Amino acid sequence: ALYTGLFIPGGSSVLVPLSSFNTVFGLLGLGFDGRGQFSSQTVSLFHTVAEIAGALAFYPQRVDFIEIE
Repeated sequence: ALYTGLFIPGGSSVLVPLSSFNTVFGLLGLGFDGRGQFSSQTVSLFHTVAEIAGALAFYPQRVDFIEIE
């Protein structure tokens, strides 16, 4: 599977589809040290970030610079 090569063993990870106009064009992959479950609030945050990324992917002229830390 794709995720086994991307994420460290023993960690937590999530793959969220990136889409715009009902078309999936990529995946947002996040990996974390240590095992654990994601809260519903964290999952909601992942989806919100994916929605923003999907919106920006087709309208890059509206954004000069994005930095996520």
